Parts: sequence; C-alpha cells; structure tokens
Amino acid sequence: MTNISFDEVQPPYTSVLVVNIGAKKGEKCPNYHWIYFPKSKSGFHRVGFYSNVDISFLPEHSKNDKVSIYVEKAYLSNNKPTDEEMQQQCEKIVSELKEMKYISEVEVVDPTWIEVGYTWEYPNSNWREKALEILRQNEIYQIGRYGKWKFQGIAESIYDGFKIKEGIKV
Repeated sequence: MTNISFDEVQPPYTSVLVVNIGAKKGEKCPNYHWIYFPKSKSGFHRVGFYSNVDISFLPEHSKNDKVSIYVEKAYLSNNKPTDEEMQQQCEKIVSELKEMKYISEVEVVDPTWIEVGYTWEYPNSNWREKALEILRQNEIYQIGRYGKWKFQGIAESIYDGFKIKEGIKV
C-alpha cells in the first residue's frame, strides 16, 4: 500500500478464510465468545460468536433465536482458493455447523479472504523492527496488535490509539 520496500527476507505467514454466517440458533449453540477446533471435518480451526460478544450483532427483532458467527480456516501463504473452492468450503462449514446443531436455518453466508492473517518471525530476524522504523521515517505510525505485528492485549491497543490521537508517536 505504501510502495515502501527494504531488503529483508519476508516473514512467513498464513492466510485465513473467514466465513461470516447469520442463522437461526441451533439447539446446541454455545454461549462462548469463540471455540478452537483442533480437528473439524471441513478444516476450520475456530468458530466465534459475534452475537455472544455483543447482542447488537443481531437484528433488533430477532435477538433470542438468531446467531451471528464467524468461522476461520487457515491456508498456507500464496494458496488462495478459487471462488468456486471458497463456495464449496462455505457449504462444508455450514453443513458441519448444522450437524453440530450450532445453527439451523441459514440466512446469510459471506466469505472474506485475508491474505496475511497470521505472521511470525524467523529466529534472529529483525524485519519487524526495520519495517516499523522505515515506516516511522515516512511518518507512518503503526499501532495496535496488527499494526505493530505483535501480540498485545486490547488495553495496550487502546493505549496506542490514545497516544497517536495526542500526537505521541508510538
């Protein structure tokens, strides 16, 4: 996006297909915010429940019998499925969630492809520090968990936002 580059080995990453689903709640729909699945038939690794985090993720008239879900499936970098393969994956995920009785009647399915979903560093690499410094030199200030390419909690991300708003470069 910036057209800024530097001579450094690119970090490894995985991509993620996020399938957003709006449906009628199934009889075994959990009350959790998210659940990890080490082995699912369709290959997803996490199911999250937007509507369990905040009820406003549902239409006003249907707060008791509906659920708003996201499902994540990771892929190796540079392995984006075709549109047809994504559609097939959505169908498999919906079918599995119905089997699990998390959902019943589906109202909407909306897949989103995230090319760089998760990154990590090679041992002894300092690409992240170099990249952040080059961006700062160009008056681009990365904040938050994804902006800084590091794991941090919500409190630190909010703090970064306040500091940038105050003009303090983080």
